[in-house]
Amino acid sequence: MYVNLDPETLRGINSSISNNNDTLTQSYYPQIRELLLSLNRNIQTQQLNNLLNTCINVIDETSVTLGNNVRNLTEFLNGQIVSYNDIIDGLVNNIRKSVNDMQALAEEVSASSVDRARLGTVYNWINGG
Repeated sequence: MYVNLDPETLRGINSSISNNNDTLTQSYYPQIRELLLSLNRNIQTQQLNNLLNTCINVIDETSVTLGNNVRNLTEFLNGQIVSYNDIIDGLVNNIRKSVNDMQALAEEVSASSVDRARLGTVYNWINGG
Protein backbone atom coordinates (compact mmCIF):
# COMPACT_ATOMS: atom_id res chain seq x y z
CA MET A 1 0.00 0.00 0.00
CA TYR A 2 1.29 3.44 -0.94
CA VAL A 3 0.54 6.42 1.27
CA ASN A 4 1.36 9.82 -0.18
CA LEU A 5 2.76 12.01 2.59
CA ASP A 6 3.15 15.06 0.38
CA PRO A 7 1.90 17.93 2.56
CA GLU A 8 -0.01 19.55 -0.31
CA THR A 9 -1.78 16.28 -1.12
CA LEU A 10 -2.65 15.81 2.55
CA ARG A 11 -3.88 19.40 2.75
CA GLY A 12 -6.18 18.73 -0.23
CA ILE A 13 -7.51 15.50 1.28
CA ASN A 14 -8.03 17.23 4.60
CA SER A 15 -9.95 20.04 2.93
CA SER A 16 -12.08 17.57 1.01
CA ILE A 17 -12.93 15.63 4.19
CA SER A 18 -13.84 18.83 5.99
CA ASN A 19 -15.98 20.13 3.11
CA ASN A 20 -17.84 16.84 2.73
CA ASN A 21 -18.45 16.73 6.47
CA ASP A 22 -19.79 20.28 6.42
CA THR A 23 -22.13 19.40 3.56
CA LEU A 24 -23.34 16.32 5.37
CA THR A 25 -23.78 17.82 8.84
CA GLN A 26 -24.97 21.28 7.80
CA SER A 27 -27.12 20.39 4.82
CA TYR A 28 -28.12 16.75 4.38
CA TYR A 29 -28.66 15.81 8.02
CA PRO A 30 -30.78 18.90 8.78
CA GLN A 31 -32.85 18.29 5.62
CA ILE A 32 -33.48 14.66 6.57
CA ARG A 33 -34.28 15.72 10.11
CA GLU A 34 -36.83 18.27 8.90
CA LEU A 35 -38.46 15.72 6.58
CA LEU A 36 -38.76 13.24 9.44
CA LEU A 37 -40.21 15.91 11.72
CA SER A 38 -42.71 16.86 9.02
CA LEU A 39 -43.73 13.23 8.61
CA ASN A 40 -43.98 12.89 12.36
CA ARG A 41 -46.36 15.86 12.61
CA ASN A 42 -48.61 14.37 9.93
CA ILE A 43 -48.77 10.82 11.26
CA GLN A 44 -51.22 9.92 13.98
CA THR A 45 -49.97 6.41 14.76
CA GLN A 46 -47.96 6.25 17.97
CA GLN A 47 -45.74 3.41 16.74
CA LEU A 48 -44.75 5.33 13.61
CA ASN A 49 -44.20 8.48 15.66
CA ASN A 50 -41.89 6.53 17.99
CA LEU A 51 -40.02 5.08 15.02
CA LEU A 52 -39.60 8.52 13.43
CA ASN A 53 -38.45 10.00 16.75
CA THR A 54 -35.88 7.21 17.01
CA CYS A 55 -34.69 8.00 13.47
CA ILE A 56 -34.45 11.69 14.32
CA ASN A 57 -32.37 10.87 17.42
CA VAL A 58 -30.06 8.67 15.33
CA ILE A 59 -29.63 11.48 12.79
CA ASP A 60 -28.84 13.96 15.58
CA GLU A 61 -26.35 11.64 17.31
CA THR A 62 -24.69 10.67 14.03
CA SER A 63 -24.35 14.31 13.01
CA VAL A 64 -22.72 15.29 16.31
CA THR A 65 -20.45 12.22 16.43
CA LEU A 66 -19.39 12.55 12.82
CA GLY A 67 -18.80 16.28 13.22
CA ASN A 68 -16.59 15.72 16.28
CA ASN A 69 -14.67 12.83 14.73
CA VAL A 70 -14.01 14.70 11.49
CA ARG A 71 -12.94 17.81 13.41
CA ASN A 72 -10.48 15.66 15.40
CA LEU A 73 -9.24 14.04 12.19
CA THR A 74 -8.70 17.36 10.41
CA GLU A 75 -6.88 18.77 13.46
CA PHE A 76 -4.66 15.66 13.52
CA LEU A 77 -3.94 15.95 9.79
CA ASN A 78 -3.10 19.65 10.16
CA GLY A 79 -0.64 18.75 12.91
CA GLN A 80 0.88 16.00 10.76
CA ILE A 81 1.24 18.38 7.81
CA VAL A 82 3.16 20.85 10.00
CA SER A 83 5.34 18.01 11.29
CA TYR A 84 6.02 16.69 7.77
CA ASN A 85 6.94 20.18 6.57
CA ASP A 86 9.38 20.58 9.48
CA ILE A 87 10.94 17.17 8.78
CA ILE A 88 11.23 17.88 5.05
CA ASP A 89 12.81 21.29 5.73
CA GLY A 90 15.31 19.67 8.10
CA LEU A 91 16.18 16.99 5.56
CA VAL A 92 16.65 19.55 2.79
CA ASN A 93 18.91 21.64 5.03
CA ASN A 94 20.98 18.57 5.95
CA ILE A 95 21.32 17.60 2.29
CA ARG A 96 22.39 21.14 1.37
CA LYS A 97 24.97 21.13 4.16
CA SER A 98 26.31 17.75 3.03
CA VAL A 99 26.53 18.89 -0.60
CA ASN A 100 28.32 22.09 0.45
CA ASP A 101 30.77 20.08 2.57
CA MET A 102 31.43 17.65 -0.29
CA GLN A 103 31.89 20.57 -2.69
CA ALA A 104 34.40 22.21 -0.35
CA LEU A 105 36.29 18.94 -0.04
CA ALA A 106 36.27 18.47 -3.82
CA GLU A 107 37.65 22.00 -4.22
CA GLU A 108 40.44 21.21 -1.76
CA VAL A 109 41.29 18.01 -3.61
CA SER A 110 41.29 19.73 -7.01
CA ALA A 111 43.47 22.56 -5.66
CA SER A 112 45.97 19.97 -4.39
CA SER A 113 45.85 21.56 -0.97
CA VAL A 114 44.34 18.54 0.72
CA ASP A 115 44.34 18.50 4.47
CA ARG A 116 45.24 14.87 5.21
CA ALA A 117 43.65 15.02 8.67
CA ARG A 118 40.37 16.16 7.12
CA LEU A 119 40.51 13.39 4.52
CA GLY A 120 41.08 10.90 7.32
CA THR A 121 38.10 12.27 9.23
CA VAL A 122 35.89 12.07 6.13
CA TYR A 123 37.17 8.55 5.37
CA ASN A 124 36.41 7.42 8.92
CA TRP A 125 32.97 9.06 8.84
CA ILE A 126 32.10 7.35 5.55
CA ASN A 127 33.22 3.99 6.91
CA GLY A 128 31.26 4.39 10.13
CA GLY A 129 34.18 5.11 12.38
